[in-house]
Formats: sequence, structure tokens, C-alpha cells
Amino acid sequence: MTFSILIGSSTKNNENGKNDDDDETSLSRFVSYLSAKEAAGVITKSIPSNSADGQNEEKATLNIYPPCPFTKKILKNICPSISFSNGPHTPPSKPTTNNQDEHLMLVIVQNES
Repeated sequence: MTFSILIGSSTKNNENGKNDDDDETSLSRFVSYLSAKEAAGVITKSIPSNSADGQNEEKATLNIYPPCPFTKKILKNICPSISFSNGPHTPPSKPTTNNQDEHLMLVIVQNES
């Protein structure tokens, strides 16, 4: 099994120096949706194998996690210098839209046959 852990976040400015509110709003909505549902997004995809017979397929899974204690713990272990805001704790049923903590943790897992 091979895996990668990535962090996704929006930026305040695009490459032209203008506010890119559409991307930020899209991320905010997706983060809010996952947080409200207390869920992760999961996508599974078949990948053609490079085997000689060309018949085998490998599977990869993309897991998308909103900000939560689990993601913060994992990200702190991987990158000890990362910091999160110290704002008030909000129960999962009332997700925040605090832009400082707005991120997605993406875990890509390739299951080798």
C-alpha cells in the first residue's frame, strides 16, 4: 500500500492579485457540508496496471477530511510547525467558517494487488 497526505486550502489572492472569492466560497461550502455531516468524502478509482498482460487494475482511494481533531492531530505529527487558530471550540453540529482553519486533509491510498 502506498499513500500520500496532502493539505488543501484556499488563498486570498489569485495569481493576478485579485480576490478569488469563488474558490474560497466553494471550499467554505464543501468544508461546511462535510463538517455538518461529520463525514469524510471518499472516492475510489480503478487505475490501469502496467502489467505485461494489461488485465490487472489497481485501485486508489481519495479520502477527504474537513478540519477536526483527527486531522489536526495527524497534521501536527507530520508538520510540527503548523499552527491552528485558538478560537472557541465549536461542536460539529455547528461548523465554523473560520478561514484560518479552513482546510481539507486529503489522503490518497493506492492499493496494490
